[in-house]
Amino acid sequence: MKTLALSAALLLLVQDGGLTPVQPPQGLREHPVRTPVPPNAVALSAGVAPPPGSIALEPNMPGHRRFRPPLFPNAGWDSPMAGTTKDYAAYLGVYWRAPYLAPASAMAAYPGLEVPGWAAPGPYRADIVRSQARPGEEALFERRMAFLAERVMASAPFRDPHGTSIEPELLVEGYGKEFGPRAQPVMRGAITFRLNVIQPNTGSNERIGSRIRSHQPAVWLKLWLNPSFANCELPHGQTARGVLCLQSRARLAWRGAKPGVKPLAAGLLGLDPAIYAGGATAADLRMIKVEYGGGTAMASELGRGRLHPHDPLGRAIGACLALDWPALLDQAAAIG
Repeated sequence: MKTLALSAALLLLVQDGGLTPVQPPQGLREHPVRTPVPPNAVALSAGVAPPPGSIALEPNMPGHRRFRPPLFPNAGWDSPMAGTTKDYAAYLGVYWRAPYLAPASAMAAYPGLEVPGWAAPGPYRADIVRSQARPGEEALFERRMAFLAERVMASAPFRDPHGTSIEPELLVEGYGKEFGPRAQPVMRGAITFRLNVIQPNTGSNERIGSRIRSHQPAVWLKLWLNPSFANCELPHGQTARGVLCLQSRARLAWRGAKPGVKPLAAGLLGLDPAIYAGGATAADLRMIKVEYGGGTAMASELGRGRLHPHDPLGRAIGACLALDWPALLDQAAAIG
């Protein structure tokens, strides 16, 4: 009876982003390569150009001696196309919406990946710089920022981290003196989540209880609140509330009926300042830009579609892709 109840619960589970698992986990689930190797691909030594009419067999192509079958949907050579570009990170979003798709040991781990990492506990307070806002506006904006930090830290990619320790930093910029006192319609701020990689047997680690806090910088995920600049290169999957920017390694989400971006050129969207017009209060939240950067020694695996989702970079990209940012923006903006 317990097994049937668990299966029923998993069948009904609906994750952020609309992904509904169709069956409970059943051990290792390999997803076979469905895309064949190009017929004109030839194996070559490093630095050797392919003959006319042929292409070099790349490390992420099926059949290459360095290729490993992907363990997650749409990974590796089967990654979906976004325009003319392969979106190798797409499987990370799928994984972190339903992280039981494969166990953590399904892909070859590396030293430190299994080590429980420390996550900075709340409450999260913000530093305030260059602000010419009123104290009440600052306090309201800080509460909304703290809510976002708490929700991201509690999300699947960031809670119970292994192989990394995570620390958020909150910064309220207020109105910014470069535009004159109270010249901007909304306040601005940033939340930076620093994911430090755990490297065993080094002096960059400290033990806090049963977990490890690393001081070895690796990856960051940053939330720009009401950004003043938000170009979107290679926009993909645009909706009425957001868009994924493949080349910019970012996701944009906005509120209201007005679109937050406008076309600038082919394959390029830019911030539409009209998104900030008519704000209810200076602490109103209208837009979030979510951006990730940095990397680890395993970062090159992303371009082959086989980056371990539990790698710090896999967690940052997973948070960027898997979280429902328009919904989080709405919830934060509703805080009084």
